[in-house]
Amino acid sequence: MSAALQNDESPESVRSIGGEGLLVETLLGVAASLNRSGDFESLLANILHGARAVMRCAACSISLPDAANGDLLIHSTQRDWKKEGAWRLPKGQGIAGRVFESRVAVNTADAANHPEHYRRTGQDAGLATQALLTIPLLDGEHCRGVMQAMNPEDREQFDADDVRIFMAFGALVSVTLGRREAEEQARARAVEEAERKVEMELARQVQETFLPEPRATHGPLRMQAYLEQATGIGGDCYFFHSPGPHLLLAGVGDVTGKGSSAALDMARLTTQIALTASQCVPEKFSAWLATLNNTLYQAMHAGDNAAALTVLLFDLENRRVQASAFAQAPPLFRSRENGTWQELACPRQPFFGQRRLTECKVASMALGSGTHWLAQSDGILEAVVKDGSELGREGLLGILNDAAWHESTDIESLVTKWRSLLKDGARDDATLLLLMDASPPPASRFEAACTPESIREARKFCEGWLDFAGIGRDLKVQILVGCDEVLTNVLKHAYGVDEPPGPITCVAAMEPAKLRFTIKHRGRGISQEEAAAQAHAGAREEGGMGLALVRRVFTHVHFHAANNAEEESEITLEKDLYM
Repeated sequence: MSAALQNDESPESVRSIGGEGLLVETLLGVAASLNRSGDFESLLANILHGARAVMRCAACSISLPDAANGDLLIHSTQRDWKKEGAWRLPKGQGIAGRVFESRVAVNTADAANHPEHYRRTGQDAGLATQALLTIPLLDGEHCRGVMQAMNPEDREQFDADDVRIFMAFGALVSVTLGRREAEEQARARAVEEAERKVEMELARQVQETFLPEPRATHGPLRMQAYLEQATGIGGDCYFFHSPGPHLLLAGVGDVTGKGSSAALDMARLTTQIALTASQCVPEKFSAWLATLNNTLYQAMHAGDNAAALTVLLFDLENRRVQASAFAQAPPLFRSRENGTWQELACPRQPFFGQRRLTECKVASMALGSGTHWLAQSDGILEAVVKDGSELGREGLLGILNDAAWHESTDIESLVTKWRSLLKDGARDDATLLLLMDASPPPASRFEAACTPESIREARKFCEGWLDFAGIGRDLKVQILVGCDEVLTNVLKHAYGVDEPPGPITCVAAMEPAKLRFTIKHRGRGISQEEAAAQAHAGAREEGGMGLALVRRVFTHVHFHAANNAEEESEITLEKDLYM
């Protein structure tokens, strides 16, 4: 500010010096004061006293809009508004209200008789208003307020030079007010962002307490989890619990929504699962899911949230896996037979916790059918790859089938490969849960000379695979009787008990819903047609009655007779496993 203003010299001293140069100097001094940091009230005081000095008038005021209702709050040199507060001009009232709304300056020589004059303001100020110059404070298209100069001191009214000077002064003020507002907004945003970060960090720490460690074991089962929240906190989760010594409950969840609301419902979901996990048993898996769903429905429906959920129950005693999926792609498994990844035949159901249920659809498969299982949230599949498309199920299968599973691939290598394919990183919460069954399978092949002793060993070979496939005791006895019948027929009829023993080979293989035994020999084979004829004729001495029993026990039986001495004859026995 100029020395004249800093020394609080009167308007008369400024006027006595006169000259355009002093006016410019005064304007520059006021501009400098506007650039200084300080509280807003001091800024307004500098503006008003500077304006009064520049305009050589009895009083100056600045009116700023009240964001709450649009009234103008008048700060004047005639009032100690720091103590008494600003005058309030109702929205649209008075000359100031008109100028604020129209953005057009008004210069009147007789404000008291102007049709839009608001008399109460003049009465409160104790100053009879005569000449009045009112200008809008424009910042581009935005009007930040109104300034007024009242009663020039050495002339009857404000002239064109006064208007020009006041408008120049007003331009400085409006730009400064705009900058101050932007600074205040930036500070407010910074405070809000800092508060948000603190809140998010606290929420993240709380959220982590609801998740188990990402690596764990349960008997022969190995669990590895990966979770990435796109915003630091969200609705994705993974879980694993042990309802019993031989049971493992595991899965992946994805609560709809984002931020704290989703995290709250995620915590609610994982807590409720933990509280009820001990009640989850294989024979009541569907009922347990329905009860859990209905409990969460009461809490989540009010917040208009729901959950995508994949749940797997591993039964090590009975060697079975049950699975259920809600608004998520079914889990994947790696086939023990050929090492490829496949989708478990698990029906996809609507969101969990969105409506009441009486039962849930559950798929079941033999634990021995797979070596690994994988559940994932949609953030994995919906991630955008470099060509602009989504990764999708086929993309994930490509990652899995390309991995070196014989080298004990872990979840970190899968995530690294997944990330390398993405265009701009994950755009949503993403979770992977990988489970591996380290149970050693029985030998897949048995070879021996076909003798009564080796037939007993071949029977043990078959029994080992029936146990690995989770076949129940009663059914296992029936299947073993069928196997005995086939093996005995090879010994008695393919080779003959009085002939030197020939080779016999048993090969076992498991598919997700099927156990297959293939018995090979180099004795006299029979074709599918011959076997059917024998069973129909009931020729007991040729094994006919025994073949009929075999066909009742196994889902599919096929005979193949060798066409030459280099080829082996085969009997294929397949048993569908409960799904």
